[in-house]
Formats: sequence, structure tokens, C-alpha cells
Amino acid sequence: MLTDGSRVTARHDSGIAATDVAQQGKRLEAKFAALVDPVLGQQKTARLIGDIAEFDALPQVRGLLETARG
Repeated sequence: MLTDGSRVTARHDSGIAATDVAQQGKRLEAKFAALVDPVLGQQKTARLIGDIAEFDALPQVRGLLETARG
């Protein structure tokens, strides 16, 4: 509520996918980093994002899981 008594509201349906898939991916990565950085730190978060991006090429998931555990 504003000081004059009026209210301002906004809505956004985050369930609707962006038409630009690359942009949507960047937003998802930024949200992931914002949530995980405080827990794992920026360096481990960046490594985890990289491992997830290359998941199909990983020889095993053990390293990814160890990074995720902190």
C-alpha cells in the first residue's frame, strides 16, 4: 500500500515459456545461480552449471554429484 492509500499490483505467469529458448535458458541459469551461489559459492556453482550443460558428455555423474553436495 502506498502512502496515499492506493495499491499497486503486478502479475507474471512464469509458467509460460519464453519464445526465445536461449533467453529462457539464460534466465533459468541466472535463477539457479542466485539460489545456489549462497550455498556452494560462485566457483562450484559455475562448475555445476557447466557439468549440467554437458551432462550427456560426462563420463560419469560422480563429479557432478560431489560438486552439488558442496
